[in-house]
Amino acid sequence: MLTQRGYLLDPSSANVAVLDVTRVGDLFSGTICLDATPPELEQLFQEFEEMVEGQVFSVADEIEEKIGRLRLRVAFANGPETEVSDLQVYPSTKRVSFGIRQPATVR
Repeated sequence: MLTQRGYLLDPSSANVAVLDVTRVGDLFSGTICLDATPPELEQLFQEFEEMVEGQVFSVADEIEEKIGRLRLRVAFANGPETEVSDLQVYPSTKRVSFGIRQPATVR
């Protein structure tokens, strides 16, 4: 499997994290570097991880929805920016997984 370098971008296309991920079907997973991540976003990722580890899944789902409303995108060297879905970041282990939203096709 091929590992791809990508970048997690905010709505203004600013780089908020560096990704090294592998695609399996519709899911990407791998590692994330949060050095460029704004503190507020990193705090959301940390809260999500704490809720998952504490098995407080209803709160983890709420935080995941909050992260989803940020409309973060991913950019790879070989393609356009694409909005991520189901983004899960675990700062303590630097693990990440996400799907991508397919752009709507025009008929």
